[in-house]
Amino acid sequence: MRDLNPPAPLPSPVRTLARATVILAAYAVLASAAMVISPRPWAALPVLGCAFILSGCLNAGHDCIHQTHFGGRWDRVAGALWCTPILVNFTIYRRQHLIHHRFSATEGDSEPRIRFASLSGYLHAQSGLGFWGSIFRRMVLTFRGEFPAGINSRRWARAARRDNLVILLWLAGCGAATVWQTRTMFIAYWGPLLFYPAFALFFSLAEHFDLAEEGTPWPRARNIRSNAVVRFFQWHANYHAVHHRHPALPAFALHSAHRADTACADPVETSYLAFHLRLALRLIRRVPM
Repeated sequence: MRDLNPPAPLPSPVRTLARATVILAAYAVLASAAMVISPRPWAALPVLGCAFILSGCLNAGHDCIHQTHFGGRWDRVAGALWCTPILVNFTIYRRQHLIHHRFSATEGDSEPRIRFASLSGYLHAQSGLGFWGSIFRRMVLTFRGEFPAGINSRRWARAARRDNLVILLWLAGCGAATVWQTRTMFIAYWGPLLFYPAFALFFSLAEHFDLAEEGTPWPRARNIRSNAVVRFFQWHANYHAVHHRHPALPAFALHSAHRADTACADPVETSYLAFHLRLALRLIRRVPM
């Protein structure tokens, strides 16, 4: 007889490493293209492509929180490797994200409820400018021993400080490399790093936006249809409601789970672009969100 409840797919280190290899190769190709094209203005296109790829590192680190890359302690190492180049403290990210899963879009959620009063407020938020202020403020607070709610023991405090130190060492190394190879580092790293938050925010806003209203069923998250390129480089993060229902599923299994999970009535957006256009039009009409 057919098994109506087949076991969930296990993490696949081989598939994870294969995807990571393709992602790193794509980044190298785009960075090399930008180096060749520079100083022509259209060198900005491959630089933005690198920024898009960097934004996917946040989702790769997210998967390591749920131990879906290697299925064990190596996910801790992999998570730090994904997050350090984008200056995200993996320990704090991990602890705060697990709180988010527990209280998704309700009181106690570690992710703030986002509201926009105007189009200009939306554009400023999506630019990623505020992101960098939050990142560096969190680094200072961590060294001062001031932590968010998820860092609730000495063990996690030590781990957060250790991740902070690793990020500082990374920045020092990149700074030294910049003195040696200034043009290369600005094109291949600092430029993409500057712009990656805008991509990360573009892809993440739709996940829970406007779903915190009373009566919205759990998990108060939506799935977003997207093309194969975005799904690949963003580690299938578009299936966010599916992920909240099945957080132990590896990224490669989310697409199939979404197609099979026909009984769930989670909100579905036609595309990321459609979501943002609809939101912008509502704000132009002065409908606060």
